[in-house]
Amino acid sequence: MNKRTLPNGISITEINRYETDYLYKEIFIDNVYLPPFMTFGNGTIIDVGANIGLFSIFMALKFPQARILSFEPSPECARIYRLNTMPLVNTPILVECAAGNTKRTCVLYYYPGYTIMSSIVSNSVLDRTTLEMSARNQAQKMGAEFSESEMSLMIDALLSRRDPYRCEMRTISEEIEKNHISEIDLIKIDVEKAELLALDGITSADLLKTRNVIVEVHDLGGGEQFIARDRLRREGFSTKIEVQPGLEGLAIYSVYGWRT
Repeated sequence: MNKRTLPNGISITEINRYETDYLYKEIFIDNVYLPPFMTFGNGTIIDVGANIGLFSIFMALKFPQARILSFEPSPECARIYRLNTMPLVNTPILVECAAGNTKRTCVLYYYPGYTIMSSIVSNSVLDRTTLEMSARNQAQKMGAEFSESEMSLMIDALLSRRDPYRCEMRTISEEIEKNHISEIDLIKIDVEKAELLALDGITSADLLKTRNVIVEVHDLGGGEQFIARDRLRREGFSTKIEVQPGLEGLAIYSVYGWRT
């Protein structure tokens, strides 16, 4: 755990510097979560898969009066999320559990060396392949070269620990009702292979009062990105599927839904 000042002057506590660099670029530089076709009002922002809080901070700075509801099942990430979001004008509500399609106990597979890959869906082989391809993409963009052995050692170091934690699963709609949320500007879901479970935990009634949805979807061989898109279409959203910079060839997609 280290304290750090980001390029935009924000002071945070981080777990792994390279993860912070990746998230900062994705959120603050590439503006992945504020595409021009989405509009915002005065609704709540729901951050599912909040990690250490960079997305919540970004949205709170853009929309200072917004109410933010976040889900984060990792005890370590949740603790740092609280530290990082404490200075915000409106402190987010943090739900320390996984988002899914029902209320039950589940297992979180937590990677201390690469926390953003932690998930309630276990697939260590796919995790390694995804991280290796992502590292190669980033190295290519930076003009760096790694031998096979160097790449293997680097991946081994990042994924050397995989700690299982028992945690509670709740549905997003359960927390929407509990917190008396009547209007939602954005639901962002980034939960590493468990996105369809999280999306299934949102009722049609709650999606009806939602302006925008962004889901990072892993295609596990079943066309999951199209399943997510079709659910949003059935609920009346305009939709779009994109591959974000740095994720080319990884079968990871951003599925956007918005109301016009």
